[in-house]
Amino acid sequence: MLKIPTTRLLPLATIFAIAIGSASPSRLRADSKPAVGKKTLLFYYLCDQKKFHWTWEDIYRPGRRDFSYGMGSMRVIPPPANAAIGQIVRFLQPQLPNVKIWQDAVNKSVVHLANRRVLHWSKYPLNKKLTFHGTMSFLELEKRVLKFLIPSTHFIYSVYQPGTYGGDGVASDVTPLEVATRFNVKGDSLRRFLTTGMRYHGGNAGDLELWQADVYVTGNRKYTGRVDINLCATPQFVPATAQPKKDNK
Repeated sequence: MLKIPTTRLLPLATIFAIAIGSASPSRLRADSKPAVGKKTLLFYYLCDQKKFHWTWEDIYRPGRRDFSYGMGSMRVIPPPANAAIGQIVRFLQPQLPNVKIWQDAVNKSVVHLANRRVLHWSKYPLNKKLTFHGTMSFLELEKRVLKFLIPSTHFIYSVYQPGTYGGDGVASDVTPLEVATRFNVKGDSLRRFLTTGMRYHGGNAGDLELWQADVYVTGNRKYTGRVDINLCATPQFVPATAQPKKDNK
């Protein structure tokens, strides 16, 4: 899976230097096409920008170095500083023909980036439609429901307490996932549920990336069936006791 703990801990001066090495935003209009200039890793750009939340779906081959496989090795000329989210999507897309980039249809502040190959996988769990309801915590939801609906999918918790900053890429606090919440999902894809079916705390640098899907492949690029879902941002679940009761009439 594409881990970036060390990059998130890079000094701001280093990240700023990477951005400066790209095409000067002041010389580019918001709708201009990518110009010739120095590029930065796509992942570095995403971690450094402050305009939108994002999700990442990519192929993962065990044993390969970070940033040496899938979208992790791709480089882009950063969009102009004054570009709006829609303009950013249109600016990046021509540079990444093997990646599908789109603005979420429900939450316009979220941008999705997905390896086109995994999107065409007929058994891709992120495209699977889910229907479930009941009162439980997310940890219970995973164990009681998701384990049976999408058995090849594993959840990895890299969440932190709101207001804190973590960089080790390891589960630091599962407290938010222990809140008993009332779920009522009807025919939503796993991608939709992860993006807008859950709320996330804002404000943390790490919360810009909501979640990441790592699709495992073998050395000859065949799917193993396994997909890891990293919850990168901190979910915000409303306790079932605090939710308004629905009128059953």
